[in-house]
Amino acid sequence: MLQSFFIYCAQELTYNSLHSLKLYLRKFYNYIYTEKIAACSYDSFFKFPVVRGHKILPCLPHEEINLVLHQINLYTGKGKRDLAIILLGLHTGLRVIDIVNLRLQDIDWKKGEIKIILKKTGKALSLPLMEDVGKAIMDYILSGDQNLNLNTYFCVQKCRLKN
Repeated sequence: MLQSFFIYCAQELTYNSLHSLKLYLRKFYNYIYTEKIAACSYDSFFKFPVVRGHKILPCLPHEEINLVLHQINLYTGKGKRDLAIILLGLHTGLRVIDIVNLRLQDIDWKKGEIKIILKKTGKALSLPLMEDVGKAIMDYILSGDQNLNLNTYFCVQKCRLKN
């Protein structure tokens, strides 16, 4: 009966409201069990997941992205680095901490794949390496303005770039 009620409510409520409804009903049923009004605990009825909606942040319009990309000086190592970092962020949605910690072994060039462990969650993630992102990273590597012996692609803080 509870699941039927949730299906009925799902037609009118948002995911977040359904999630809240489930939490309050679980508390109510725990209360009536604790107060000896109900003969059994109804915890098993609340084992089903309610997927909560996530707010999707709007992305920048293409015109604004192009304005940003056209400000990068592609004739310097720093500019090539900046382009690679920005394209990685735009195409993958990776956090800055994951981009700057990208290690040499995280990119499988033959398969066209990025495999990393996310810093914030500790979860493994596999992403496709988009062609323009791969070209930007390769252009940065071939520019010779980075220190690859640190085992990371992007120099941050203590690394010195040539002009």
